[in-house]
Amino acid sequence: MSRILYIILISIFSLSILSCAENSSDGSSSISTMNDPNNTTPVTFTENVHSSLAESWVIEYNTIKENLLTIFPLYQKYYLGIVVYAWNDNVEDPYSGVDGGAYISVEDDDETMKRFVMEIPNQEFSGNSFHRYSVIVHEYFHCYQ
Repeated sequence: MSRILYIILISIFSLSILSCAENSSDGSSSISTMNDPNNTTPVTFTENVHSSLAESWVIEYNTIKENLLTIFPLYQKYYLGIVVYAWNDNVEDPYSGVDGGAYISVEDDDETMKRFVMEIPNQEFSGNSFHRYSVIVHEYFHCYQ
């Protein structure tokens, strides 16, 4: 029960921190072919989770992602899929062309695909920081926006 409460609290906290939605001046989407409010096709996930991350983090990542998909489902309304890159910063950037940090961007100049990056600082593992998990929720919510 405390685990579920923990995930809910992290979700609420992260969602309330920043809201950085981008709106065009006329309210329309830049990708008009996918701007269908009735589209309920789920986005696809391609996940690149590096072996430098602890197995316990990977398990929590999957749990948090599944909970978020239940609460805030992602449909192919504005993009088709998300490519996830995650690694511990104690290794050289393992993915060619992917800068470190934590952010959402466009995947390889393809406006129909999102790039979801999480370079988790090693000190967040050694210091037992909750940020190593809240970053998942925070970046996911940008995809939901």
